[in-house]
Amino acid sequence: MEEIVLSSRKVPYQIIRKTIKNSYLRIKPQGFLQITTNRRTSVSGIEDFIRKNETRVLYELDRIQMKKPVTSQTALIFGSEFPCIREDAGGKKAIFQNGVLTVGQKDPQKAQKLIEDFYGTLVAEGCKKVLSQKGEMLSGTFPLEGLVLKTQRMKSQFGSCQAKKRIIKMNTVLGRFDPMYLEAIFLHELVHLRIANHGADFYRLLLSFVPEYRRLRRELNQLAKTTEV
Repeated sequence: MEEIVLSSRKVPYQIIRKTIKNSYLRIKPQGFLQITTNRRTSVSGIEDFIRKNETRVLYELDRIQMKKPVTSQTALIFGSEFPCIREDAGGKKAIFQNGVLTVGQKDPQKAQKLIEDFYGTLVAEGCKKVLSQKGEMLSGTFPLEGLVLKTQRMKSQFGSCQAKKRIIKMNTVLGRFDPMYLEAIFLHELVHLRIANHGADFYRLLLSFVPEYRRLRRELNQLAKTTEV
């Protein structure tokens, strides 16, 4: 691992050399840079490339440092932190019981899948709870019959709606935060059953159901940026 000084700050970087024409810079969650470049690129050329991206690099590194460290021994469930135990027992589920999330795998990739499956169930149940509590009010505005609800870990969206197929997909990350954010996003997607775009009519209808939507969305965006999940 090499080091470069950016604005009086030592930043570690890793070089990966390949038979490629261009150079690529990735900022890793562990707080170092990964530079993929041609086999013949000099170290000085690599460091010049890094310096050209200095503003972006320092901004992203600051964001990583700001993130709340949720370790593999803890889990966020609807805004509260609980112990998380990983057992090497060949389990096929993550189970939350007596205030503890028990994951039946120690292998990181397999464990993460079980955890996301757990959050997927949590998010789906949260959406069904909204429909149970507000279904009568919502049914007068949205065609809820035949609605298909899916969950998935998504990188760039909290939810999506395929109005013609009547499919709403919710991001499993919402299971980490207070249920009020899940409700706001779910209602946002329900509005898309009526209105495809994000114009004035869309927000007029959405705000009639979630008056504080804009504030909640700003808070959720910040939570997603500053909480390591």
